[in-house]
Amino acid sequence: MILKRSRLREEIIVKPTPMHVLRENERDGLGLKNKKSRGLARKKQEPEKKTEIKSEKTALPITSETAESEIKMDKPTAVDTQNPETELAVVATDQSTVSDEVLQTPAEHAIEIAKEPLGEAEQPVSDEVSCAKNNRNQGVRSRIVRKYRIKSEEETAVISLTTEIDMTEIKDLRKKITKKIEEQAKYRCTYTDFLLLATTRALVKHPLLNARREDAIVVPQDYVNMGLTVESDEGLIVPVIKDAQTMSFVEIVKSRGDLLKAVKNKHLSHVQREGSTFTISNLGMYGIREFTAIINPTNSAILSVGEVVQRIRIFQGEPVVRAVMKISLNLDQRVANGVEGAKFLQAVKADMENPSLLLF
Repeated sequence: MILKRSRLREEIIVKPTPMHVLRENERDGLGLKNKKSRGLARKKQEPEKKTEIKSEKTALPITSETAESEIKMDKPTAVDTQNPETELAVVATDQSTVSDEVLQTPAEHAIEIAKEPLGEAEQPVSDEVSCAKNNRNQGVRSRIVRKYRIKSEEETAVISLTTEIDMTEIKDLRKKITKKIEEQAKYRCTYTDFLLLATTRALVKHPLLNARREDAIVVPQDYVNMGLTVESDEGLIVPVIKDAQTMSFVEIVKSRGDLLKAVKNKHLSHVQREGSTFTISNLGMYGIREFTAIINPTNSAILSVGEVVQRIRIFQGEPVVRAVMKISLNLDQRVANGVEGAKFLQAVKADMENPSLLLF
């Protein structure tokens, strides 16, 4: 077998030069050695960037001077350096302190950091001052209500009873007699005048609600001093119509008018405020339809009067629109029980729904 001798072929493998190397060579030739290169050169610079920030949270001593005030912070403040591009503060590491050229804190940002805690601390103080002023401005009104409420809760066992009165007849009668009553009493008659007279008569029939309690003893009273709750500059006061059981309708209108005039002109005497045996509280003029008032310490009961409103009611077997009003009785059960209170409300209701009987 004859072997032919062949010429060996020499192969030269040439590897291409990377583009970034060529660009670096061109920049070196042009004298641009300080500019950053792309590709691998950027990857080599990243470890150097990480060495600038060794810990996630470092100390932040901040000092800044402004035209308004000078703020000095001696204690270091923790700063999150996970996003170093967004932080503008002088960062001090555990071993060394970075120069001021790396990171700087604006003075406005330092002022905001220093003032935020102070604002939160001062806010509760201003709220407490305003609350104290409001409490002082309540004056006599708050003290009277608090005194009556405490005495009523501690010294009485109260039951509340409510009923509805048809005011249609009184409404029609009042229109007919208003001018005549005004000529005699010098005041216009109101729904309260009818209620004062009806309540006085009911108290005469049921004297236990007109009695008072003294040292576990019920003391009856053979006179009716009707108290009427009135709003004034001093707060709630109770002027008293003395010996109401002896008065006619015209006399009650005049007495009620004189008391309200004295309250308005601030001429109400101390004697006119004391000695009530029963009290009426009327909030109907404020749009209140039903409520329960607090019993005065010297009384055993109080009658709360609501607004006169138009409602559909069955009258003589047919649904018609009638004027109605709700009254509520708060009664001390140690003086009279609920049955006695219910009978009292029935008597008031009967006279109010037949107002012509009140005039004779």
